[in-house]
Amino acid sequence: MKKWILIFLFLPCFLIANEVSEFYIGEMKSQSPDEEEAEHYGFFFLKRTFLPDQNRFVDSCFLNARDGEVLELQQISDLKGDLHEIVFKNPTGLITGTGELVGFPWEWTGLKERMVVHSESPIEIDVQNTLDGEMIISIASVYTIEEDGSKEFFGTFSARLFKIDRKVIEHFFSR
Repeated sequence: MKKWILIFLFLPCFLIANEVSEFYIGEMKSQSPDEEEAEHYGFFFLKRTFLPDQNRFVDSCFLNARDGEVLELQQISDLKGDLHEIVFKNPTGLITGTGELVGFPWEWTGLKERMVVHSESPIEIDVQNTLDGEMIISIASVYTIEEDGSKEFFGTFSARLFKIDRKVIEHFFSR
């Protein structure tokens, strides 16, 4: 009997330790300061993998822009402190940043991020992500960093990403 109690006590930890992936797809829109309305920028696919045993989650993103450009990006977010703060980067070091999670650990409802794109002309991006049921609403304000350190507003990118079942994706690609 004692063995069964021990198994049941450790079972939840074992279940949490396994990685879990969620999949989202949606449209991204862009709007520059001189435009009255946001316009279609491209289609966005997100695979978010939770790794609770490593206090980490990984976002793998794929953007098919309307101009034909295809962008792929991976962001590795490491949780700090009470699991409400993150430090993130992508594997190449092109993007780094920090963030704050809202909600209970591993069941967050919001994420605020500040990221920097390290390029010839540095870019700073403030992102507000809200989880609303089966949808992520994301709004990113993009700023260019001038040589004197001042920021100039470049534009806004927004997306509504809808959660989809992995089986739907696998079925689609198996044809």
